[in-house]
Amino acid sequence: MKMLRTVWIAAAAVAAISLSAAAFAADAGTPPKSSPATGAAGVSPDGETPAAATAAPPSADGRGVPAAAGTPAAPYKPKGESVIENREGFNFMKDHKYAEAAARFQKAVQIDARNKKAWNNLGVCELRLYETGLSGTPALESAVTAFQKVAELDPAHKPENLASAQAFMTQEKAWAEAAAKRAGQPARTPAATGDYRAYKAAGEAAEAEGDMPFAQANYERAEGVATSAKGKSAAANFQGLLALRRRDPKAAVDHLKRATGLDPANRYAWNNLGVALRLLFDAGAGGKELIEEAVAAFRKVSEIDPAYKPENLAEAEALLAELGGPSAPPAEAVSATTAEASGGGVSPSGGPAAAPPGTSGSGETPKMPAAAPATK
Repeated sequence: MKMLRTVWIAAAAVAAISLSAAAFAADAGTPPKSSPATGAAGVSPDGETPAAATAAPPSADGRGVPAAAGTPAAPYKPKGESVIENREGFNFMKDHKYAEAAARFQKAVQIDARNKKAWNNLGVCELRLYETGLSGTPALESAVTAFQKVAELDPAHKPENLASAQAFMTQEKAWAEAAAKRAGQPARTPAATGDYRAYKAAGEAAEAEGDMPFAQANYERAEGVATSAKGKSAAANFQGLLALRRRDPKAAVDHLKRATGLDPANRYAWNNLGVALRLLFDAGAGGKELIEEAVAAFRKVSEIDPAYKPENLAEAEALLAELGGPSAPPAEAVSATTAEASGGGVSPSGGPAAAPPGTSGSGETPKMPAAAPATK
């Protein structure tokens, strides 16, 4: 049974990479006697058979004893103390206590530097701190380092985690370079006059340059000058995606609730709202009620367009079931305002790599920010 930190799909305002197209996977090291009822998003407590660590010499017992001629090498078995620390970290991560979890994983790799599962879990933990906005680029750098260690030990073990973390790092470096070029220049302000399309384009250009305040100001102007509820909803959705990109899920929820209120038929905004709520859950900002709200949001998507990202709803419902199921009758997705439905949302368009965890081009996040399934 997987405690899914898998990828849910949201609607993005600009093109982006899919951090979570390859759900991060964490490992608890050994299978538990029974699967817990709750766990960290993306935690899969069903265990896994460890692949042979490429850095380990052939051995008959997994501990460095040379194998007899013709005897297949056994998978490397981490030292018992390291396994115990890894499992303790896993339990902390289930409760969103990432700092405590990271400390345990670090101790696990200090005891046994060849414990690839502990290295992987350390990377996942640091990535969650980064993507939920609980930490900045130092956590991202630590995640990359941990995943690189996994790759050294076993290139076949969760390679997508390293690729995703490196993609985030590439984006952060690009934004830093752009910010350095703007250093010393006065803060930019939106044009005094313009229409919805002009402000939207200016906002997207600013996002690509990593000038998030300027992008936000332009999207606010776009919402202000839009002449229809649908246009205002689209602009609010852009602001929600920008907040996700800035790793501020709380602000994202506010914008996206406004977007769904302005246009209840905006499937992209409903989908993004579900993603933002999941990020709040992963940040430890709330409990099962956030996943119940996320399920309600994804159900709205299904009502509008059953063929649009049905996997998001399925995975959200599965996570809710693992958390004990609904605490009350199915929650109704809540919007900040109500307005007459006015059509779809923002259509996909593609573009350069960038965006919040799991986002991809055009007003939609392809897969829910995935910090990773972990296995016990």
